Amino acid sequence: MIIEAQYNWRGELNSYRRDNSVIPLDPRNSDFHQIQVALDQGTCEVVEPELGIIHKAYDRNQQFSGYLTRFGFVSIDQDNHLNRLIKEQIADGRCSISDSSGNLVEAPSKLERLVLCAIFDQPWPHLTGPFTGELAYASHESCVERDYRFTIKNLPSNAIDKLQLLLADHQATDNLPITCFPLQFGVIEIDLPVRGLKHLFMGERKMVPSWVAPALKDSLEQHYAQMRRKPSEGPDIVWLINHIGFYSGHFFVEFTNHVIDAFKREYGNHDRPMPYLTEGNTGSNPIVIGHLEDGSARLQRMASISSQSHMVVGEWDKGSLRRYQDEIKSSTFLFKSALSRVSEMVRLGFHPEALATLNAYLEVVIRWALSNCVRNNPLNMSTVVNLGHRKRLDILSAIAKSKHAPHIFDDDFRARVVSAEAIYKNRNLYVHAMQLPDIVGRMKLKERRKMEALFQGFLDYFEQNQFLTPLQFIAEDTDVVRKIVIKAIQEKKE
Repeated sequence: MIIEAQYNWRGELNSYRRDNSVIPLDPRNSDFHQIQVALDQGTCEVVEPELGIIHKAYDRNQQFSGYLTRFGFVSIDQDNHLNRLIKEQIADGRCSISDSSGNLVEAPSKLERLVLCAIFDQPWPHLTGPFTGELAYASHESCVERDYRFTIKNLPSNAIDKLQLLLADHQATDNLPITCFPLQFGVIEIDLPVRGLKHLFMGERKMVPSWVAPALKDSLEQHYAQMRRKPSEGPDIVWLINHIGFYSGHFFVEFTNHVIDAFKREYGNHDRPMPYLTEGNTGSNPIVIGHLEDGSARLQRMASISSQSHMVVGEWDKGSLRRYQDEIKSSTFLFKSALSRVSEMVRLGFHPEALATLNAYLEVVIRWALSNCVRNNPLNMSTVVNLGHRKRLDILSAIAKSKHAPHIFDDDFRARVVSAEAIYKNRNLYVHAMQLPDIVGRMKLKERRKMEALFQGFLDYFEQNQFLTPLQFIAEDTDVVRKIVIKAIQEKKE
C-alpha cells in the first residue's frame, strides 16, 4: 500500500492521502489505525507529494517572501520540511516556479464599496419599489456603533403573475388585467465602504463561530508571514476584501435580522412574515458585489449553497401516503414529531419558543425511562410518574454521576443531562416571566448560538441517540439504577 504525506503550510505532517481521500492523523479514525498497523508491519510506504507548479509570493514591499503552494504559503524565512521539499523537487525537475501571477491579487484602489446581499424565497410585503435606510450596529458591547446603509427591494420589478402562470399551465383562456400574485423574491443589500472594512474586522473577529475560527486564524497567520506584517497591525486591505467571508457572517446575519425585526414592528407581520436568517441556512452566506469607482460592478464572492434534493417526479408511493395517514391519527404523533418541530422553530429563529416543546419532549422520555426502571413495584412507578420534572432531572443527574456502567453514563451523557437542566430552567423563566437568563432586550446571534448548543445534543440524529441509548438502559431495570431511583423516592417521602 502506498500513501502520500500531506502537510500544513508550516511543513508539519497533518494527514495522509490514499485513493483521492484524505485521512487525518486521528487515532479514532479507523483508516488511520489501519495505516499505522500497515506501517508497523512494513506493508505500507509513505511517499512525498509532488508539488508541481508553485507561485512566487511577495511581501508588502514587493520583496520575495515565499511560495504559494497547494498546502498554502511557504515562507522562505522559515526552515521547514516543505521548504526543503521545494528545493529538492526544483532540483530534480518535479517542481516548477511561476512568477507571472505575483501575489495572485488585484490592487483594490479602484474598489469603492462592497455590497453584501441576501436573496429570500419570498418578497418583502408592502414594497412598491426599493426602500433604503441606515441602522446603527456594534459587533459587541465594547465596540463603537456605526451606521450602515441598506436597501430592501423585490425583484424583478416587472414581475410575472403567478396566477397567469397557473392558468397557462391549465391552458385556461382567462386574461386577468391586473397582477394578483407577483412572482418576486425579496433582497437585502448592505453597503460596506472599503475604508470601513478594518473597523468591521476588528470587531467581528471575536464573533466568528467556532467552526470558522481555526480557518480564520490559519489564513491570517499565512497572510502575516507572506506580507511580513505584525499581527498587531492587522491584515491589509487586499486580505480584508478577498477574505470577507471569514469575518462578515455574524455581522450579516445580525444586521439583516435587525432590519427584518424593525420592518415587522413598523409595518406588521403581514400574512407571510419575512423569515429571520439563521447561521447555516442558504441566506446567511452573503453574495458580495464589488462596486468600482467608475460606476461598474462585479461579482466579488458567491455564496456557497448546499441543498439536498430528492429529485422527486412521477407518482407518489401509495404505501408511503397510507403510512402518513396512519401516523397522523396516532396518539403519539405529537411526541414523535416534537423534535422535527423544534428544529423548524430554530431554523426560523424562534429559539425561546422552541424551549417549551423541547422541554416537553425531554419530560416525557425521562419520565418513561425512570418509571419503567421501577415497574416491578406499581407504587414506586406511580410515585415516579407523579414527581415533578425538576425532581426527575435530579434523579437522572444522580444516575449520570454514579460509577455504574461508565461506558453508558459517560461525560457525553452527563453533559446532555446538564443541558436538559438548563433547558428546563430557561423554559420556566420564559414561559412564566417572558425572560431569558442573561439576555436583555432583543436576542443576539451569540445568545442564539448558546441556546443552539443546548439544543444540539437532542436535535442532531446521531447526538440524540447518545442521549436516548442511556435512557433505554435505565428503562431496562438494572438493580443498581433501580436502587438510585428508589433511594430518591424515599428521600422525597421523608
